[in-house]
Amino acid sequence: MRIRKSRTFASVVYVMLVAILVSGCASKYGQQITVVKYYPECYQPLQDLREAEKKFNKTVAGSVAAGVIVGALAGALITGKPQGALAGGLAGGLAGGVLGYAVAKQQQIKDDNQRLASYLQDIDGDISGLDRIAAAARVARQCYDKQFDMAVAAFKDGRMSRQELNERYEEIKNGNIEAGRILGSVVASAAQKDAQYQAALVDEAKKANRPVPEPVMAAPEPEPMPVTQPKAPKKAKAKVSKKKQAEPVETQPAQVQAKPAPAKVTVADTGDKLTDMSTHKAKFAAVVNDAKAEQKEIEDAQAKRQKTLDQLTG
Repeated sequence: MRIRKSRTFASVVYVMLVAILVSGCASKYGQQITVVKYYPECYQPLQDLREAEKKFNKTVAGSVAAGVIVGALAGALITGKPQGALAGGLAGGLAGGVLGYAVAKQQQIKDDNQRLASYLQDIDGDISGLDRIAAAARVARQCYDKQFDMAVAAFKDGRMSRQELNERYEEIKNGNIEAGRILGSVVASAAQKDAQYQAALVDEAKKANRPVPEPVMAAPEPEPMPVTQPKAPKKAKAKVSKKKQAEPVETQPAQVQAKPAPAKVTVADTGDKLTDMSTHKAKFAAVVNDAKAEQKEIEDAQAKRQKTLDQLTG
């Protein structure tokens, strides 16, 4: 009888762990659709995001799995039944994963100042993460734009065949689509988080018996004045043969170092944590809007490339 119970217990834990590990392997960015052949430098920002997500998923899956095992053991010991292992495992999984946001904060952090500081930390972390993903999508788009223009120029000059142009365009198109999908997935998630932050802000204001404070903006820093460099003396042009030399079709690495677009809201911390929460929440909303604008840029860039290709090849 004891052997049967131990086998049932092991089966319950095994099923829960498999479910956790399988869900941990799923990418929120979706599957890679780009076959990288010509433009690895353009896809690299997206590849970096995928690699970072894999590492994160392994860490999270491990912590949740540990919670399931501990919870299942506790449930089995307390109840003496496999059903207790299932209930304990679910509780342990929730403890290692994510609970309802505002409810979890209020349960975990009773001190008002510490809880509001925790909100600020979460919001700033989401701002940084969204900026990073939007910047990666922007770099990829700009790189593919540059390489598409180079491919079109090579085709017009007779240095690239129609077949190669089509192959290059297919990679550019898929890379652009993938960048848009990755950004779109986090924009949708960020919009939900923005709503959660707003609900938490309203709830915290009620607890403090205060109206929701208005965000406090800071004056943007003045842009640095451009430095004028002295012009270098012109060099004598070397004589070139009148006969046009065929140039090899080579793609140069796209030296695009785009930085995250600055948020439209510049925060000014006041020391009043509820007001600061309102301000940082407003900044997060602005960053979400910037990411949506970049998503639109990606869609427009692809439409423009397709139109150019249709006009070029008929």
